[in-house]
Amino acid sequence: MGPARIDAVLPESERRLWLRMRWPVSLTNARPASMTTMRSGASGPASARRGGAAVRIVFRSRLTRAGSARLGSAESQPQEACAVARRSALALRIFFRAAFLPPGMVWQNFVGRLSARSIASFLIAFASLSAARDARASAFELFGFGPEGVAEVSARTARAQDGSATFYNPGGLAFGKGYSVTLGGLGAISGLTVQGERQPIKDPAGGTLALDLDVPLEGPLRDRIRIGVGMFMLPDKMMRLRAQEATAPFFPYYDNRSQRMTVIPALSIKPIDRLGLGVGVNVLAGIAGPVDVREGQSRAMESRVEAESKTVASLVAGARFEASKRLRFGVTYRHKFGIPLKVTTTANVAGVPLMVNVSVAEALYDPSTLVAGGSFDLHDNVAVELDASWHRWSAWAGPLLNIDTQVSAVSLTSHPPTGLFKDSFGVRGAGAWRLANNSSREFKVHLGVGYETSMIRADVQQGRSNFVDGDKLLVGVGGSALWKKVVGKGLRVALGAQVQRVGAFSQNKIACTSVPCPPNTVVGPDTNAPDQGITNPGYPKLSASGMVYVISAGVGVDL
Repeated sequence: MGPARIDAVLPESERRLWLRMRWPVSLTNARPASMTTMRSGASGPASARRGGAAVRIVFRSRLTRAGSARLGSAESQPQEACAVARRSALALRIFFRAAFLPPGMVWQNFVGRLSARSIASFLIAFASLSAARDARASAFELFGFGPEGVAEVSARTARAQDGSATFYNPGGLAFGKGYSVTLGGLGAISGLTVQGERQPIKDPAGGTLALDLDVPLEGPLRDRIRIGVGMFMLPDKMMRLRAQEATAPFFPYYDNRSQRMTVIPALSIKPIDRLGLGVGVNVLAGIAGPVDVREGQSRAMESRVEAESKTVASLVAGARFEASKRLRFGVTYRHKFGIPLKVTTTANVAGVPLMVNVSVAEALYDPSTLVAGGSFDLHDNVAVELDASWHRWSAWAGPLLNIDTQVSAVSLTSHPPTGLFKDSFGVRGAGAWRLANNSSREFKVHLGVGYETSMIRADVQQGRSNFVDGDKLLVGVGGSALWKKVVGKGLRVALGAQVQRVGAFSQNKIACTSVPCPPNTVVGPDTNAPDQGITNPGYPKLSASGMVYVISAGVGVDL
């Protein structure tokens, strides 16, 4: 079965929704019959066929005027279609070889402008945080924020106090001083393989911005409040939503988690000299709206698209405590991320009503994460840190679309798999060694090593899905240099690199031997011999492993 796609492009000059779906379905309130095809001109087909159990629907806001709506084979007439509809005998030959719905989806190049309402929503969320919803950073979670963060494998919860603290620990912002801005780049190269084939990381590069500054207040609040902003920007788009095909083998840990713009403003306060408290919000937008397609006065198909982009935001909170001049502790909580996508499509073709609800509650997903760490200065030139983290992957419904379809008397419903993910745990250690420090320059070496467990449950037998993952070993190295009083108080240049080794994953697939087939089995096209002719790419054995290589560079100025 070929890949399924949803592409949505909504420029102001021409609002257009191009919806194409292809998915395995379950059938209720109907029984298999002979194959038929429903078409809406040359560019609006919907079809169902045996063996593929596929339904394909294409709607465009501007449909061709050539041809009238037809139901049945290519030679069928509208009158015949209406008769079939009136008899509630829409013919669909569907073979139940899929028990759930994972169509592929691509939603890319969506660029919109924040409305006044969206901006107001953002300000309210930043001020109160009580309306925080499921959103936070992805590229930072996967690879790290800034060259130092990449080199130290993100073990910076107790030490970060520049703009990167908006992600690592907003409470650390309170211990910074002055004003600083850092511009950088972040990129990743995939060495991951599944079934012997390389798995690339989509949109692997982007730019970063880290900004922190004092709030100039006098009296009791002097030097007590600081603000910062952390950003990740893709080169040519705001975000890219992508859901894999039903049986595609892939790493959900790396797939479609870094393909979005990230903005995290944060506020930090120091109520006492040794304690810093901080909060931030991560903001973006989801999309929802109806699509209506029906015959116009000229019998050509006419459509109406109405979509809304609503602001979503989530909480990033942290605290840092300075136990002594050399010892410090930090804790950070980042709420789970999930951009909502919902499109409801209604149509009336030759008198036959059609309704399709497509939704993804948690696209571009990152789990809720809790990180605790401690840092200790061995002496004036060497600092070390150890962090432990918990990631709540068990709450994820999975990267699959939910689709509910009603075609006349026929109901088609998706059945995504459940219980495939588990919570993961990680431990990370890092060190920074100052090699030189004098009145004109400073050089540091950054090192890091970490380990994180897999988020896939190896004890659960997968059926048609082919999710893979493994325990991860992380190693990072980098360097930074500061030239004092060259520009402002100093000019900083840093470079960091990281290697992520993903452990081997393997699982033997189980073939179905008799109908009805259990959901944890794979099946062929023949109901009389379901264990023959199996084309699932994970059969007979699903295996994966690989490496991910990350590099980051940045230039900053202290003012």
